[in-house]
Order: sequence, then structure tokens, then C-alpha cells
Amino acid sequence: MEAANGDRRNRSLVVVLAAALLAAFAGILLLARGGGPAVDAAQAAARTTTTIDHFQCYTAKFTPSGAVDAAITLEDQFSAPQAKSHRVGKPKFFCNPAGKTHGTSTFPILNPNNHLTAYQLNGKTPRKRLHVLNQFQSAVPDDPPNVITDKGSRQRPKKPLILVPTAKEGHASPAGLDHFKCYSAERISRSVVDQSVQLTDQFVPSRGALVKRVKFLCNPAEKVHDETTVPVTSASTHLVCYTTSRFSIPTAQLTPRDISNQFGAREMTAKVANMLCVPSQKFLVGS
Repeated sequence: MEAANGDRRNRSLVVVLAAALLAAFAGILLLARGGGPAVDAAQAAARTTTTIDHFQCYTAKFTPSGAVDAAITLEDQFSAPQAKSHRVGKPKFFCNPAGKTHGTSTFPILNPNNHLTAYQLNGKTPRKRLHVLNQFQSAVPDDPPNVITDKGSRQRPKKPLILVPTAKEGHASPAGLDHFKCYSAERISRSVVDQSVQLTDQFVPSRGALVKRVKFLCNPAEKVHDETTVPVTSASTHLVCYTTSRFSIPTAQLTPRDISNQFGAREMTAKVANMLCVPSQKFLVGS
């Protein structure tokens, strides 16, 4: 009997060791391709929603509406070790922190004071092939990329955006929130989500939304503006922004709000919710 029990323990040990070796081998494969260990969507969700919120983004009217026209430099994981020089253009959209329910998982708002304003930048988008990991997308080493950045054509290049931490009237200033440099993404089959979620934010108490496809890949970025450097605080946390079904705020409820950040103060009136930015990890799989 003791010999039989010993055999069973030995066989169990072999199975455990084999599983561990397979997992390690999978991680090595992805690291060799410029990435990190393969994780599934549940693991990615647990690792990317502890310090940064989801953001529901709105097309908005900004007053004044003109370009910032400020000179800045940005260094992110596509430009390092050299920063890129940019001029900041017009504001494009405004993002509230959002709570999300997806299936049986609920992601509450963590930082109600953290808002983002997107501004146009001059410059180019490099073509990168990526694995992104979040509640909607996962990858294993041999998978094709699930996000490919879109540099556009020579005649119409795709320009990047900057997401800037922003204070909104009625809230304290944001804290612990990075700047993000965002790049347009191509539509490929593995970038299409088509999943239903329930969203809530400070403008819309609750709405059902269909999350559609990847729109932007956003890297945390170090920003230098007027000789002031704002470093990256969380280099592993990215945002992947997805188009969603649209929700127009009723005309009677359109409310101008004062916002301010390093580029000055404006009045902002949110109009249509049409994008969701999700905390994510990313790994390069080629360029």
C-alpha cells in the first residue's frame, strides 16, 4: 500500500512539474518575440484594473475651440530612448472615469477626480504589431497580433493624440494619472470585440453599450512642457480605446462645465458618448 501511495505521489509530482515547464516555455516564447508571459483575459483584468479607471469618452464642444499651439516633447515606449517634439492642437474629446459591468465582473470607479482631455498632435504613427491583454482581448505566444497601429497613407498620415489629466468643475485635481500618447489602430479581425457592457459615469448614471473595435492604443508618456517634466508613474499600464454604440446626451441636459489642465482652462460641453478606454497591458510582437 505504501509503495502504491508513493507511486501516486511521484506521478502527481511529474504532472505538476510538466505543467510548470509548459507554462514557463510559453512565457519564454513570448519574451523572445518582444513581449511578456502569456496570460488569459481574467488574469489580465486582475492585473490592469487596480490603479487606473476605465474611461468613457465623449465628443464635446470646447470654448475656446482653437488649438493650444504649445510646444512639448513626449517620450513613450515607441519613441524611447529619444523624445519626440510636438505641437499641441485642438481638443478632440473628454473622458470621465467610468464603472463597468461585463458579464459577472464589475469594475467600479476608483478615482472619481481623474479625467482626461484628448488633444491633437502633429507627427506620425509608427506601425507596430501588438498583443494587448485586458477584459476583452487575450493572446498566447503563437497568436497573430490583435492590434496593429495604423500609420495611414503618405497623403493622409494618421497623427497621434495626447490624453492629458484634467480637473473638472466640482472635483479635485487628478492624482496619480499619467499622460498617454495615443496611436490610431487598424481594423483587423482580432481587434473586433462586439461585447455588451453596462457603463456608468458622472454624466450618464447607467447605459448599456456595445463595445465594438479597437480605435486607439495609448502608451504612458513622459511630457516636457515649459521646462517642466512630468514623468511616467506606471510604465506597465496602458489604455486601449474601443468604439462603442453611441449615446447622445439629451439637449435639455447639455451642461457646460469648466475644465483645466497644464494647457489652460476651457469650457466643455459633453455631447455624445462613443468610446471606452480600458486599462490594458501590451507586448510587441513585431513591427
